[in-house]
Amino acid sequence: MSDVLLTNLFFTITAVAVIVVTILIAIGLYYVIGILRAVRDVAERVREGSEIIAGDAAQLREEILSGSIFSALYARAATMTGFAARSKARRKKKSEKEQPQTEDMTEEHADEQEIDIE
Repeated sequence: MSDVLLTNLFFTITAVAVIVVTILIAIGLYYVIGILRAVRDVAERVREGSEIIAGDAAQLREEILSGSIFSALYARAATMTGFAARSKARRKKKSEKEQPQTEDMTEEHADEQEIDIE
């Protein structure tokens, strides 16, 4: 074969190879760009979610500092366990038991005061 024919064959094969590689790189870049767009969308959602969480954390901090969160949690826990109903019943029974004693005590004190006065 002549040198000119070999040179033309070499350049033809090289040109076809460059075109094929360029097409493959273009296809690869197309998919990479799609992946990067998806990552950007996910990053935006994470940013929005973190702003929401930061706002909730600030609100929770203010509620903790004001003390309202603890009373709300206690009330919730008490109603869930039935502790509030039991403690009200216990307080009622206890106050009923203590009332006669306090009345007796006031009568005794009144007697003592009358004695001291006389």
